[in-house]
Amino acid sequence: MKNGRKSRLVPIAAGLFGAALPLLALPQAARAQTVSDRVLSDVDVQNIGQCSTLTVNFNIRVQLLGFFPTESGRELHVRVRPLDPGATSLRREALRPPTSINELRTIDFEGDNPAGPVLSLFFTQDMRFEVSPGRDPRSLVIRLAPPGSGPLCESENATAATPRPPPQSEGGRQLAVPAGLYVVNLATAADAPVELTEAQRAVLDEGVVYETLSDRDARVLHRLRLGFFPTRAEAEAARDRLAGLFPEAFVISVSAEERAQGVVNRIGGGPETVLAPEDAASPEQASEAATLVTQAEQALTEESYDRAIQLLTNVLQLPTTPSTPRALELLGLLRERKGQEAQARAEYEEYLRRFPSGEAADRVSQRLAALGGGAPAPAQVLRGPSGTVADGAWAWGVRGSVSQFYFRDESQTRFVDAARPDRDPDIDNSVNLNQLLSAADVTISGGSDQRQIELRASGAYTANFRSGGSDIESITALYLEYADTPLGLHTRIGRQTRNSAGVLGRFDGALASVAVSDKIEITAVGGFPVLRSRQLSC
Repeated sequence: MKNGRKSRLVPIAAGLFGAALPLLALPQAARAQTVSDRVLSDVDVQNIGQCSTLTVNFNIRVQLLGFFPTESGRELHVRVRPLDPGATSLRREALRPPTSINELRTIDFEGDNPAGPVLSLFFTQDMRFEVSPGRDPRSLVIRLAPPGSGPLCESENATAATPRPPPQSEGGRQLAVPAGLYVVNLATAADAPVELTEAQRAVLDEGVVYETLSDRDARVLHRLRLGFFPTRAEAEAARDRLAGLFPEAFVISVSAEERAQGVVNRIGGGPETVLAPEDAASPEQASEAATLVTQAEQALTEESYDRAIQLLTNVLQLPTTPSTPRALELLGLLRERKGQEAQARAEYEEYLRRFPSGEAADRVSQRLAALGGGAPAPAQVLRGPSGTVADGAWAWGVRGSVSQFYFRDESQTRFVDAARPDRDPDIDNSVNLNQLLSAADVTISGGSDQRQIELRASGAYTANFRSGGSDIESITALYLEYADTPLGLHTRIGRQTRNSAGVLGRFDGALASVAVSDKIEITAVGGFPVLRSRQLSC
């Protein structure tokens, strides 16, 4: 007797819908956990001036391998390596680009790329960028800025806790950066700059006042901050003095990078007004700059553009002198004549940013408009005496994904009697797999600018329609989280995942952490390990 067997696997219709359904958003959300259906979690954006910092959050731990191009372009491709077990079956995914970065068109993830997983960002114009690992192994930090000749963003290494950073490459300037990392968050407004009264503006004459703009789930929050203070006690004293006019003010510590960006883009003046006294140009340097500009003008007349650019670049490497505005204007003109429109636009914008009332401001504005760019808006967000200040009201939102797949596997076995081949074969039809897989990952979040709460549920249910088969239930994450930003408090209770501080993997329990200083955080974790997501009890 011989037999024949043929099998066919029929995966039928998978309806995947509702990926990332933002209704309302939070200023800040919890760290994502490892889930089986999505690799990308979300993206956070912080904008200060022209520098945008994107934090792309993953549901798995990743290692940054490299990125290309290395400096600028209309595309950015970041190669990563998954570090979590079971994260090998990666697919193609996408995140909705933040609304606050108009130049960013799409954020795609190719988990099935033959060369390895790749995160790709596509822009509508040339952008400068740099990529670095995030503080959490499940995140990448991408810094973006428009084209230009200056530094991309103030680096954290260049702004350590010292009163002054090393010289910047653009113009050789040194900005007087305060040593403290504490700020007073004066007020917060959604989707529009904070509007202040005349009385509120009158008390902000001292210190560095700047605006940060954060973007998450299509909701933009504008935060007005006052800094920078060496100790929390000094910042709290300033908050108490301003409490009558800013009832929702609170104290928070910031990064050295935000401090540097806040100084550069502070409200009420351009960067040239914060030059350290010893950075003022000497008479010899002023004379040298004037001579170099004269030589550059002569080279321009002779159409020796490369030599003129070199001479003007040497001028901008000196401290600010009366010749600096002219050097910037000529450098933009030279870039324009060489057909380098992006560089020309950057030089004109730099002129208007540093010397908005300069002698050639109108002329530079006209040239910038002719290149298709408008004059940059001044760094001013104190609008109208309407008297409205963020009231700290809570906002709620829901986001998540739901998917459903039906699997069916049928087989047919034919038995033939070799001694009597004329007889019809015995046919046995069987159903080997008949399942409906339903999965969901939903987050309900709410909070104000100071406090946030989040409830997350992620799991799956497999209904087995075969006779004698059993259904399968699994819970990937089910937790409640609360965070208090001013107190530096963070708690989470329920099924969660952690891959640091001696805890590796999923567990049922509680986590609590509190920041006692800028460099010290105390964390306590307790609970029971969960070996499989199908484990529904301790």
